[in-house]
Amino acid sequence: MPLFKEKYRGRGLWWHGGNKYGDETNVYAASLKEARSKIDRQCALDDAARPAHEKYWDTVAPNDKEKWRKLCQTSELSASELAWSNRPTITNKQED
Repeated sequence: MPLFKEKYRGRGLWWHGGNKYGDETNVYAASLKEARSKIDRQCALDDAARPAHEKYWDTVAPNDKEKWRKLCQTSELSASELAWSNRPTITNKQED
């Protein structure tokens, strides 16, 4: 029976006996340190695979999120896609 050791990045790390540590997503390692580094690598891969509109959604203020959620009810786009497509763009104009 696995024993709970600690929580790391929202995942529980468990000891499965011997030199086997893992979490609930089947990331297994020989030590807690190795398990943490494997979870870090997996989180980085997951973050890199996220679409740009979802990454932008993390930066939107809560009151603005509510506005976009209301607007998306009459649209085929999600709230994060609407916010992304209507985000303010900053242009760097160089004056000569």
